[in-house]
Amino acid sequence: MEKSHLIQLVSQDGENHHIISIWGMIGVGKTSFIRSVYESEEITSMFEQCAWVTVSHPFNLHNFITSLAHELDSNDFSVLGNGLQKSEESIKASKRRCLLVLDDVSSIEEWSLIKPHLPSETNTKIIVTTREASIAEHCSVTYKNIYKLEGLKEDAALALFKNKAFLLVLKRILLFYAWQSNF
Repeated sequence: MEKSHLIQLVSQDGENHHIISIWGMIGVGKTSFIRSVYESEEITSMFEQCAWVTVSHPFNLHNFITSLAHELDSNDFSVLGNGLQKSEESIKASKRRCLLVLDDVSSIEEWSLIKPHLPSETNTKIIVTTREASIAEHCSVTYKNIYKLEGLKEDAALALFKNKAFLLVLKRILLFYAWQSNF
């Protein structure tokens, strides 16, 4: 999946409150890929509110709800008991566009506990990352919103490694020269 394709999918207005699932094996780069989309100018200008919650393991519902409330702006949401309750101000502002990323959902049971606490505004878009195809399919009702993120091909992986290694060496050389110039 390309970054531009995910940005286009997230920006579509046709479906309200839809969930996009990105799945793939550990270490394939799901979080980095989604983070690059999440932090892109196109996304930040498209949504009035963005939130990123990494699901902790072992899963703790109270910690999840607290993190979600904090990310969604604690002025609008308050944590009460086992749920996320909207304030009066938030209910009035429920028409705003919101993007929520849930990183590393690891079971259908976790999703079943999480889902009732998610914002239900009509303009909410949710991206879920997971390692399992079955969890991705359970989270996203629509098949077109389920994507498997493949690892880089051998040539691309080698090019990325060389680029990262070159930049690291260059940074070290520059730091060395800066350090030398101070003496």
